[in-house]
Amino acid sequence: MASASSAADAISLLQKAAGQYAEVARLRPDFYPAQAMWADCLQELAHRVSDPQQHRVFLQSARERFAAAAQCPGATWKLYHDWARFLATDVAAATPNAQERSAALDEATKRIEKGLELASFSGDRAKLECLWGMCLFRLAEESASPTKQRELYEQAAAKFEGATKVESEAKTARTYNVWGLALLRLAKLSRNRMLIHQAIERLLTALEKDPNLPDTHYNLACAYAVGGQPQQAMQHLRVCLQHDDPQHTFRAAASSDPDLGSLWTAPEFREMVEPPKLPSAGEPAIR
Repeated sequence: MASASSAADAISLLQKAAGQYAEVARLRPDFYPAQAMWADCLQELAHRVSDPQQHRVFLQSARERFAAAAQCPGATWKLYHDWARFLATDVAAATPNAQERSAALDEATKRIEKGLELASFSGDRAKLECLWGMCLFRLAEESASPTKQRELYEQAAAKFEGATKVESEAKTARTYNVWGLALLRLAKLSRNRMLIHQAIERLLTALEKDPNLPDTHYNLACAYAVGGQPQQAMQHLRVCLQHDDPQHTFRAAASSDPDLGSLWTAPEFREMVEPPKLPSAGEPAIR
């Protein structure tokens, strides 16, 4: 596809490509490559349009194309991987209702299971297992039942462990970050301090692979705080806040996150989290 000089050009090119794949699929409905590429174009269009109605239309259309591609001879494990990722990210993110988000994540796990039936190589299976772990973690986050959460966090951790044992490509910073957070959540639910140490190990591994991840530093601050190590918690929280986004997402979260509750009364914490005090009227600013 030719390079796009603007967002509008990119959308126009994607629409043209989608139309071409649609025409091929009309002539040959069981031609897997056309159906799969059509789904990819529609998914990419959903990412790029700003109109909410268009976004919903493209999401639904992509969903239908993935289903159509799966019915074609020659459908591969990768189709099911991409379909599951689409459901777990794009569809779930566009759903304001927790029950519907969980339904999308449940559907994603079913697609992963089908993909595992088709995957022959350990690397391919590891990618599916990692994605399955991500889905299970997010299902746990959506659940209101502590018993169900515990079960799902355990399953997610097992998926990450299995994937990283057999395939080096599965050992990404993102995998270890979510794995560590799942163990931290599980440690709190089961009141198991050993799991806190395991969570910290996984999160530190994530930083070894990518030291510039503010969310991993934040998760480490939480893990150290829950584990009774306030100085290490402060250290990672400070690094996290140095990389905070313009909306100060982590600063706002830290002020009310119970995992960091043991730090709230510390002057160092208040200094980091509270916005700088503006000079009052008539008071000169300190330079």
